[in-house]
Amino acid sequence: MGGREPAHLFVNLQNRGGAGSMLNQFSRTQLLFGKEAMERLYNARVAVFGVGGVGGYTVEALARSGI
Repeated sequence: MGGREPAHLFVNLQNRGGAGSMLNQFSRTQLLFGKEAMERLYNARVAVFGVGGVGGYTVEALARSGI
């Protein structure tokens, strides 16, 4: 999939309007895991098969973590 900016996640969020709350949410995660881990999460691609009971929660957790 093309179109994603290669710059760091937080720089991208700062440039988007209305993303201040997301910036705050991810900055706390960055404190826990570090900048390199956050960049790996931002560039991650996943596939979830079966978005039923457990898969639905999995997809929501992945989306909330910025993947």
